[in-house]
Amino acid sequence: MLHQRKRRDNSSINHWLDKLNVNGLAVPIADWDEVIPAPKLNIHVASILVFLIAVACFSNSCSGDFVFDDQEAVINNQDVRPDAPLHKIFEDDFWGSKLKSKTSHKSYRPITVLTFRLNYYMSGALVPWVFHCTNIVLHGVVCALLLRITSALLGGVRFDAAGEREFAAPRSSLLATLLFALHPIHTESVAAVVGRAELLCALFFLLSFLCYIRSCYSDIEYAVISTVRPPTYSVFWLLLSVTFSFLSMLSKEQGITVIGVCAAYDVIVVCRVDFLSSIRPSRPSSEPALDVSGSRGSTPTSTPRGTPKNSPMHVRKEPTEWRHCLLHRLAVLTLCAVAMLVLRWQIMGSAPPNFQCWDNPAAFSPSLLTRFINYNYLYTLNAWLLLNPTWLCFDWSMGCVPLIESVWDPRILAVLVFWAVLGYLVWICVCEPPSEDTRLLMMMLAFLVVPFLPASNLFFTVGFVIAERVLYLPSIGYAMLFVFTLKAALHHDDDCERSAARRHVTTSTYNNNVPPSATAGEDDGCKAANGRGGGGREGGEERGVGDFSDFTASLVQVCTLFLLVVFFIRSVQRSAEWRNEELLFKAGERVCPLNAKVHYNIAKNTADAGNIAAAIASYREALRLNPRYDQAMNNLANILKDMGREMEAEQLLLRAVEIRAEFSAAWMNLGIVQAGLGKSEEALQSYFTAIKHRRKYPDCYYNLGNLYLEMKEHDKALKAWRSATILKPAHINAWNNMIILMDNLGKLKKAEMIGKEALKVLPSAPSVHFHLGNILGKLPRYVEAEQHFKKAIEVEPQNANYWGNLAVLYHRWEKDEKALEAYQKSLQLKPDLEQTRENLVKLQRKIAKRKL
Repeated sequence: MLHQRKRRDNSSINHWLDKLNVNGLAVPIADWDEVIPAPKLNIHVASILVFLIAVACFSNSCSGDFVFDDQEAVINNQDVRPDAPLHKIFEDDFWGSKLKSKTSHKSYRPITVLTFRLNYYMSGALVPWVFHCTNIVLHGVVCALLLRITSALLGGVRFDAAGEREFAAPRSSLLATLLFALHPIHTESVAAVVGRAELLCALFFLLSFLCYIRSCYSDIEYAVISTVRPPTYSVFWLLLSVTFSFLSMLSKEQGITVIGVCAAYDVIVVCRVDFLSSIRPSRPSSEPALDVSGSRGSTPTSTPRGTPKNSPMHVRKEPTEWRHCLLHRLAVLTLCAVAMLVLRWQIMGSAPPNFQCWDNPAAFSPSLLTRFINYNYLYTLNAWLLLNPTWLCFDWSMGCVPLIESVWDPRILAVLVFWAVLGYLVWICVCEPPSEDTRLLMMMLAFLVVPFLPASNLFFTVGFVIAERVLYLPSIGYAMLFVFTLKAALHHDDDCERSAARRHVTTSTYNNNVPPSATAGEDDGCKAANGRGGGGREGGEERGVGDFSDFTASLVQVCTLFLLVVFFIRSVQRSAEWRNEELLFKAGERVCPLNAKVHYNIAKNTADAGNIAAAIASYREALRLNPRYDQAMNNLANILKDMGREMEAEQLLLRAVEIRAEFSAAWMNLGIVQAGLGKSEEALQSYFTAIKHRRKYPDCYYNLGNLYLEMKEHDKALKAWRSATILKPAHINAWNNMIILMDNLGKLKKAEMIGKEALKVLPSAPSVHFHLGNILGKLPRYVEAEQHFKKAIEVEPQNANYWGNLAVLYHRWEKDEKALEAYQKSLQLKPDLEQTRENLVKLQRKIAKRKL
């Protein structure tokens, strides 16, 4: 009954609002949403439309591979695999490393990794299109949710007579959401699998904000009569909002900022607290007493004349409980934010991540002035990417944005322009009298600035210069600011038209000797100027004003549609570049030719493709741009080592470990090169140094075992290989070397034991079955040996050595026909096997002699 009574009251309120006239009241006849060049749709149709457009925009990324960071976050991340312990997801970082490790970037995103694992489980393998399609669908869902957020902000929270949320400001909301859905800056977040973190973070971010709105307006009457601050709130929806904010933070660190946005919404929009009233120049406030449609109008000073006292529109004394409710909500938000930050700090080992200087050069500058200027320049570049997303790159480090080291650098002008524009917007919020427009502008700036704060270097150093994916949430504020600016321009044009109409009406009145007091009112003049109702258009001046307004509206419609089409085309084009690494890196080279990391990635990609000459050239270009690029030195040294240029490789690796003494991979590779040069003692020291900096380093133990084998220290070799298999049970080469060593030493029983131990970890490993077949054939246990050879061949039927050794087994076993067949198969696969050919000749002589 209580719910039904509220519905009737709400219907009565709407009834009274419909009868209000514009003179002296808050709701004008023409809502500014009507001037926005977008169709007016219901919420369900608009949501479906936005979802479909958002999905279509990035759909071509479905055919993409795992590229760039996807390699480490998905392919090489053992936590993604279903056979890994589930609790590891909540113990490791986003990349599968220990959070307390010195090399960890402290990115704790277990919800995101859990969805990767779910994709793997559903597809049964690492199928790229499954991961990409999930990202695209998530982007569509985020856009559909955003439509409701923009409606609540641009049009206000309103309910119909049945108590259901209305789709307020449908045109403005749709346009803002489409701008967000199509923005090319989102390509990395959608087309890259690792962008899942941004998508999930945004999803829970928006759900948290929607729940907070619902909490504030638990009584729908106070959502309609917006002059009355709500004196109640829903604890359930408030706690649900906090829960979603926690999930958002567990998807990506940026998600915690939703608490700040919710607090701003509560203070600015819901309770309309004006902290600056004491310092603001005294002007009449334009704050509307009633705001139901999101319209802006004059402020009533009293209840409309003739309004019954028992009417819902009768102005009543505002209760003071809203202050306590506001303080309660803000206290809950503050306590939860502090608790989440403390938990996050403890999870990451109570230590910040360590980055290298080229990850974020400005942060490592010793000059405070240099850091200040460059941070502001980076803010300017981020704003420019939102305005003009044509200059996009997968990585912005290592020379892509050179440091500003002089106050005479012309780029400082861009910083001044950026702060002039932002300062002007802030000035409007601070100095203008409080109104629905200024409060809306404050919320747009909150959506633009607050989610960006974690990437601003203000609170802690980040490991990037510019990251396009961190603009996913701030672009919500950009989209709404665009619509707000568009509305202001069109509304200004409409005001000019009305002024011209008023002048025309006044002139006509005096020409007909009619007193001004008897002329048509402002509303009639506006209708005449627009050709709506009344007496229609009169005279050439009215037609000129109306034609000018129509032309402006048409021009704005065309320009807006053109912008959406350009965004769509650019997003499709950019998504195509993210489909494979070759296209992505080449696109990065065009945008940032001075970025050493771009050339480094091009070199890795071309080396994997077998183009060694091009890889060497790209590595050398990366080192030319950044002479201290130790990873490029390490990779180039590996290529030179494989080419037999070990002296040059040694010099590069010595330089790399000089630059970064804790570079364990370079120390290990240096040991390999020194071992190849016969410098055994130096190689030992290099291996020991690598293990010192990275204790759990199975590959280094494996290479150390190889060195001990060359030094004839078999026990130490066996111990080193055993350490490798303990750290990495699937280290197949270490298992094989132990079996071969025992075989060569004549310890066949121990070799058999090691082989069977390896099969418990790697039951399908063909090389282990092959070596076990050789061991059992020598014992001799021919039946078991045959079984292992066949299992090896079943996995790798094109391996000529497997067929050759099976032939030897049959040869010893006196199964000449099977041996003959196996020898022929081996030589068919690899004709240059001389030993196999000699064994075949011996077998053929034996068979011929037997026939004689």
